[in-house]
Amino acid sequence: MNKEIIKERFNKASNTYNNHAFAQKIIINKLIHFTKENGIKKANNVFEIGCGTGLMTKEIINHFSPNNLIVNDICENQLSITLNERDYKGYNIQYIQGDAEDILFPEDNNLILSSSAIQWLNDLDSFFSRIQTSINKDGIFAFSTFGKDN
Repeated sequence: MNKEIIKERFNKASNTYNNHAFAQKIIINKLIHFTKENGIKKANNVFEIGCGTGLMTKEIINHFSPNNLIVNDICENQLSITLNERDYKGYNIQYIQGDAEDILFPEDNNLILSSSAIQWLNDLDSFFSRIQTSINKDGIFAFSTFGKDN
């Protein structure tokens, strides 16, 4: 898997991505509701992996009102799209640009979410170990992913 090509393609599509992300919006909605149904009503420290253009970031803010929200994406173009949305004013949001397999994860998260991103990772065992050390003992890691055939 060539992550430079993936990054290039997502950067190129960043301005039009939301107009075509029909499946992703449905997946995000289901992931948010699944998370709420499994005990998370409010989360102080939230880490979103693969924030893209901020589709799920908005839902995280609307549903969980985090005190601290750290969002990550491999693409540089996502920074301006994700953090410059007027919906985010007044929230403490930090952006970590980089490959989720290489960046340092924040600690003591109540909630870690990732929608349609982990299929781009090469070493899931290492990734899940890093998730385990990044989340607090009562926290939840909820994710969705596409399989190899879709």
